Order: sequence, then structure tokens, then C-alpha cells
Amino acid sequence: MSQMTTTIQTPPRTVTTQNYPRMAYCSAITTSTPEHYEHLKKFGISTVSVCLHVSGFDYHKFATIHTDLARRAEMTTHAFMITDLHEHIDDVIAFTKRLVKLYYTVKARLLF
Repeated sequence: MSQMTTTIQTPPRTVTTQNYPRMAYCSAITTSTPEHYEHLKKFGISTVSVCLHVSGFDYHKFATIHTDLARRAEMTTHAFMITDLHEHIDDVIAFTKRLVKLYYTVKARLLF
């Protein structure tokens, strides 16, 4: 009895990651230094989505820090919030207040 060997070949890639827009998510655990944002830009990331609100917290200081750092690095900023849906109306109000305070425009994409 002879053994038959099958070779599985990986098909050639027709689309590379270079063709997709790149975006980074920034939260309280993200490094908050200008060098970090310059590092992101070196990898072709020009857009960041910043966490502006987390349920249970009245003030999320990293929203201000990351928005400022990204804008100084001339990156596009979008916003998101983390909610437990327990006090969802309060979360939306706090998120909206932070959007206004940090001068997010109607062009910013919002992720909930």
C-alpha cells in the first residue's frame, strides 16, 4: 500500500492590509504620550476613536488627554463610550456633554 501526500497551497493574497483604512481605539489603558501617537502615524494610522465616557464615572479624564494628543498629532478623532446600559439615559447625557466640551464636530463618527 502506498501513501498519498496532499499538499495544501495557500492562495495568493489579492488584497493587502495597506488597502484598508486603519484606526486605533484609545481608552484609559492606552499609552498617553505624544510619542505613542507619532508611533501610530508611522504605521499608517491616521484616525483614532477615543473613549469619552464609561458607565459609572462622572468624569473620564483620559477622554480629554487622548483627544488632545490625537489632535496635536493632526489625526482624525472619532468617539465612543462604554456603557453597561444600567443608567443608559445618564450615560448618553454624559457622553453628549463630553462631545460638546471637547469640540467634536458633526463629522466625527460615534460608536456606542
